[in-house]
Amino acid sequence: MDEQHAAATVARLKADAAENRRRPYSRRSRLDRFEDDLLTLHAAGARVVDLQRWLKEQRINVAHSTISRWLEKRGIYERVDV
Repeated sequence: MDEQHAAATVARLKADAAENRRRPYSRRSRLDRFEDDLLTLHAAGARVVDLQRWLKEQRINVAHSTISRWLEKRGIYERVDV
């Protein structure tokens, strides 16, 4: 590889890296598909563990903490530290 080709390759790689840093990380949660149902169940008195069991019936296997964080992000649930 000659110096000119190497310099062009390095410039391209640096431009790609800069572009990757600018991309915002926004991944949708698997729970977002069930947002209305989850919020309705929670408002009706369902606990996080109840929501977890309901999601399992819907073939969505998530941890208790995932549901807690999902609710926290919506300002609905506040975790109690013991």
